[in-house]
Amino acid sequence: MEKLDLSYNQLVSVGPGVFRGLSRLRQLYLHNNKLTLVQQGSLDMLPALEVLQLSNNNISHIDSDALAPLYSLAVLSLEGNNLHNLKFKTFISLHTTATHIQLSGF
Repeated sequence: MEKLDLSYNQLVSVGPGVFRGLSRLRQLYLHNNKLTLVQQGSLDMLPALEVLQLSNNNISHIDSDALAPLYSLAVLSLEGNNLHNLKFKTFISLHTTATHIQLSGF
């Protein structure tokens, strides 16, 4: 599977290891849910992920190492969330050559 669209499902959390076995996944759409945080381990085992769509949730916190396993990430969409403070380490941990990050507000 290369694309997984879980948008508009009223998801409130994505636990560690939930995407185990999806190592070929390239696009993950989680927008328009009710997620409040991106926790370390929730995006593990997704080395080929290029697009992560997390817009229009209620995310207020991203663990510093939550994005570190995303070696191929090219687009990270976070607009329309409740992010007020982001640690610099959160983005430094991205091991990609170029990632387009969308952070606009409401």
